Amino acid sequence: MIREFPSRMEKLRKIMGRKELNALLLVNPRNVYYVSGFSPMSGQLPVSVFVPYEGEPCIILPSIELDHMREKSWITKVKSYSPYSSPSRGDAEKSSGSKAFMAEVKSLIEGSNLSSATIGIEFSHVTVSSFEALKGHLEKTGFKDVSDDILEVRSVKDYEEVETLRDSLEITERGIRTAIELIQPGITELEVAAEVERTMRKAGSRRTVFDSVIASGPRSGQKLASAEQKNIDLNEFVAIDVSAIYNEYCSEVARTIYTGKPGEKHRKVFELSMRTLTKAIEQIKPGITSEEIVIPAKNFVKDLSVEENIEVSGHGIGLELYEYPKILEDEIRLIKPGMVVCVKVETSLREVGGLRIEETVLVTDDGQEVLNKLPIETV
Repeated sequence: MIREFPSRMEKLRKIMGRKELNALLLVNPRNVYYVSGFSPMSGQLPVSVFVPYEGEPCIILPSIELDHMREKSWITKVKSYSPYSSPSRGDAEKSSGSKAFMAEVKSLIEGSNLSSATIGIEFSHVTVSSFEALKGHLEKTGFKDVSDDILEVRSVKDYEEVETLRDSLEITERGIRTAIELIQPGITELEVAAEVERTMRKAGSRRTVFDSVIASGPRSGQKLASAEQKNIDLNEFVAIDVSAIYNEYCSEVARTIYTGKPGEKHRKVFELSMRTLTKAIEQIKPGITSEEIVIPAKNFVKDLSVEENIEVSGHGIGLELYEYPKILEDEIRLIKPGMVVCVKVETSLREVGGLRIEETVLVTDDGQEVLNKLPIETV
């Protein structure tokens, strides 16, 4: 068993104590993995981890997941259901396995003498129809939302998570290096993206979090611009934004290169973007709020009275691409040691496109550590 799982369970029990809960019923697949080490593979079929305040946790899952779960999880108590029950006419719930799942949940809660208890559940990952069905099975049971509580716990990474994020980031940077090596006039954005993703898969990435961004020319300034069948031309910006997932942990890296010899204006804009990013990262330390990372960088740009539109933002990263804390103005979430955040600067130039650069930063006990190894200076 990974040494961090007992401490994660202890964090969950602290949530239960604070919110006066008798148990947690975790249904978010990312939270299921966080506490069990088991990542469901069966798509839409419901999976849960039931964590009582006292006693051992139990996984509820479709029977087709049993072998995979036993290979990956430290939890030994299991309840499985068949997802292949023949549905009655008009009974769509049964065909998806939901009805069988609900029956197992009800049996487990009643068997734990918690039918009249209060149970925490992530409302953010439960549909109205599923919750109504759950309440129908457990009429005396009370439910409280713990969505934010668990995300807050997950925002502070333990040792195992930080090391996995380092490995995931290294894979993503291999993809970026491949892009930089391949980009030249005449090659298409899609050709570059295909080789980037091939490199990362060979290095251990299960998949990408989002479609790889290889955006050249005017498209380089677009916020959402996945690779297209467009030839990359001489003397233009190419924005590269790449993601990977390694051992369930996400990573993202953004860099920008210029094809040809950059002019004075291009160099000036790139230097300004780098200085803005550095200004934001320098602020990161325990005890400040999210907005205190962004505001000094924005003021730095404002004081220079530049014509370019420069945006600074960021987000926590881990089992999901976007986690707590959000790095935005007016976001006052407290920054704590162990958080891992991505900080990005995006600069737009009229009719030319734009550039983006992004770094991943670990909040240490007294400051910050940039986890990226790939240099920013690519123009």
